Formats: sequence, C-alpha cells, structure tokens
Amino acid sequence: MTDDILKRTGAIAFGAAEAGPLNYDVHGVKLQRWLDAHHNAGMEYMTRYAELRLNPDLLLENTRTVISFAFNYTPSTRRAPSLPQIASFAFGDDYHDVIRRRLSEAADELKNALGGEWRICVDSAPIFERAWAEICGVGRRCDNGLIAVRGAGTRVLLAEMLTTLSIDELGLCSRGESDVAPYTYHSVEIATGRGGDRCLHCGRCLKACPAGALQEDSTVDARKCLSYLSIEHKGELPEWTEDVAFPLFGCDICQNVCPLNDPDRYPIFATQQPEFAPREGILTLTAQEVLNMTQPEFSARFKNSPVKRSKLAGLRRNAATALKTEG
Repeated sequence: MTDDILKRTGAIAFGAAEAGPLNYDVHGVKLQRWLDAHHNAGMEYMTRYAELRLNPDLLLENTRTVISFAFNYTPSTRRAPSLPQIASFAFGDDYHDVIRRRLSEAADELKNALGGEWRICVDSAPIFERAWAEICGVGRRCDNGLIAVRGAGTRVLLAEMLTTLSIDELGLCSRGESDVAPYTYHSVEIATGRGGDRCLHCGRCLKACPAGALQEDSTVDARKCLSYLSIEHKGELPEWTEDVAFPLFGCDICQNVCPLNDPDRYPIFATQQPEFAPREGILTLTAQEVLNMTQPEFSARFKNSPVKRSKLAGLRRNAATALKTEG
C-alpha cells in the first residue's frame, strides 16, 4: 500500500532509510570547511542550525524513517542557444509548491492509514538532502555537486518525508536496490543496466564552469556561481560577470556538458509531470523584454513560477548584464 501511495507522487525515484544522525566527520566537517572558506557567499542561513542538518530527529521528534524523493524536471523543449540562460528547473511551475502538494497528499493518506507523525521537507528545513538521497539509494552525487538519477541524469528535484513510523511499519522492506537502503524504487530501468547515475569524473563540468565555482570536493563556491548570483544574490553584481555570458535566471552549464544528461549516451526521459512542462512565455523570453517589462506584466507572466523569486528588479539587473555580454 505504502509503495503505491508513494508512486502516485510522480517521483522518478524514492527510497527509505533508517533515520539517525549523520556522520559529523563526513558531513559536519565538510560543511564547516565550506563555511570557513566563505563559499556560502550571502547565504547566511547556512551558518545556522548545523545540529539540525545532521540529525533529522531534531526536525521531527522521534523520527525513525527518512524517505528521499527525486522528481524529474528534464524539459521536452529548450530555449534557443542565442537567448540568455534560464535554468530548466524554472521552465514550469514552482517546484516547491508542486512537490509539497504532492507529498502532503501522500503523507495525509499514509497518516490516515498507518498513523504516525509526518513532516515534508522541500527546501523548507535544514536537512542534507543530497546525503539522504545517497543513503536512501535514490541517486549518486556527481563532481558538479548534483545528484544523478538513472533516467533523468542530474535534472532532478529532491525532497524528503520524515516519519515516526519504522520501515517495517511502512511495509517498505521487500524491495532493495541499494547497498545502503532496504527499500529503493526507480520508475525507469535503463536499458544499459544500472548505469546513468554514476559520475564519470570526466572533468567536463569543472572545465565548463565560467568562473570556476565548482570545487574538487564536489562543493560550489557560491561567490563564483552564476546560478547563485542570478537568483539569490541581491544588489550589484561582481565586475567579472560582465566578462561572461550572464544568465537571466539560473545556470545549467555544468548539467549541459555532463555525459549523464546526454540522451545519445543514456535514455534520458522528459518529465511526465504537467506542472513542470515548459511555458512558452519563458522559453522565448529575451533580455530586452525583461528591461521593458512592467510590474503587472512581471506578476502575470511569472505567476506560480520560480522566476518570481528574483523579483523584477533582480531580473532587470540580470537582463542588463546579459545584454552587455551578448555575443
């Protein structure tokens, strides 16, 4: 029953693992080194709640199971190469709203049937999403810092369910596809076997990153990351951004060059979730359109879109920079 309910969320993969504190020497030390190097840029919230990030029991008391989910957002259509970048996760509806709704419906159904307490995490709680995705057998971390899932490559969105029920009580003990997790489900079986989710360590992503944001330990220096600068960063941009092709919203360069996202090498499937389908108004958006856009036009075009996070002022700043570096 649990299996069927979780499949209806539309996740391309999910897995369950026993909850417990993460290894501080692996995760806590790595986080502290990243912070000490100031690679978090303006994300001061990353300096808070370190203990919560390491222990899901502090997010939901008596947590016994973590269920990790991966949702495929691979678009069926792309923006023209001549247009400034918009990250493909932003082509459709805001994934926070979509995934939270889907997982909340599943959690309510499971709570009514099995009891227990539940909590949904969709970028809304301090939890090591990528660590739990690996522990639960959902995917594997790549050199660009992203999780790769077979059938979708690295174009996946992660989320978690925490519950006070054990894996036995959930009935998720019968199917194991991971050396770590007792239960892992993938909706896509790749014809070439279990491949398509193991980083090839080819170095393409590190070489392609315009400002060298990707680090050797698979972390990201946000101060040099076009995705961070075009979405999260407020105020003036660093001067060096005028020397690169600056995006309108987010950056997909490290994913575009990754062999795991190459449909000629692996059978990568476009998302089947209608909410993530590309919007025509985003596929064709130009920098000049943004500069001419009024606030009502911005609100209408980006209703329920991740792009609204940048606000009109931020999008205009990005567009002006993109026009300076065009061509």
